[in-house]
Amino acid sequence: MNDEDEKIIEGINSQVKIDWTNFALIADEMINEPTSRFEISPEQYLKYAKEDFALGCPKNLINALGNAKRAIDSHTDLIINAFGFTDDNFKGSSETRRFINQYYVNDQNEGLTDKIKLLQILGFSPSFLISKIRKIRNGMEHDYVIPSKSEVLEAIEIAELFINASMRRFLYFNSDIEISSNYTINNTGRTKYIEIDGQMLHLKFNEDNKVIDVNPYKRYTSYSLKTEWKVDEGGNDYMGTKEDVPEDVLNECYSAANNIFGYLVFLNVMATKNMICLKEYLGNKTPDEKLKYVISYDLDD
Repeated sequence: MNDEDEKIIEGINSQVKIDWTNFALIADEMINEPTSRFEISPEQYLKYAKEDFALGCPKNLINALGNAKRAIDSHTDLIINAFGFTDDNFKGSSETRRFINQYYVNDQNEGLTDKIKLLQILGFSPSFLISKIRKIRNGMEHDYVIPSKSEVLEAIEIAELFINASMRRFLYFNSDIEISSNYTINNTGRTKYIEIDGQMLHLKFNEDNKVIDVNPYKRYTSYSLKTEWKVDEGGNDYMGTKEDVPEDVLNECYSAANNIFGYLVFLNVMATKNMICLKEYLGNKTPDEKLKYVISYDLDD
């Protein structure tokens, strides 16, 4: 953790006192499902796979398996891109690797890329299924074995399941999160709801800019994958390097530009509601088993 990380965490902890044994989480708003900008979409690759499979000869079975894998790979990139990652800032980031090493706990590792592992951490990828299709394809490419019809059909079904299941996960990604120990649960007789009164940690995902705004800490704190700084003072945005921001504005605002580990922590909270991940990042030593909290959408269960 660098000095800027420590500065931000210190600022958050000084202004928000969370009792990790008793707090509430209000999860609100959702982001849109990403749409493919690729010339060939994941769904189109899946269609090709099904068409090749229907023909049934060895050449077509090989093509069908390859297209099933391409459907998975392109859909993986689609989701990764939706959260602001590119090949350059993903592959070249030691912070991304550190986050994956710390939070990927599945024993299924064979043939899995870091992208797939990250998506599984965020709840978007059934990695045990993806490992099966990669094992089949590796057998074809390295052992020069023609895949069987049952193997190819399984690969196509896995690809289709991955695409459909991961898109449904966007229904559970909340782009606006409020966390506080100063809360009450109100009951109108017809519905229950959480009301926060006082200090809270507020996370807001900006879908267009791929930035997570974190309040409080000064007046504006932003986590992003970009190397640019962005602050907002009286409606005026300043984009560019840190030196582009007027000093008096910078004193009131802060941007954690290019803070990939922190960005992924907050992204994980929005996607999976992983409070252990957040607690650890903020440096709190409360034992994991002592965490106790209520989430707004669970109240009526």
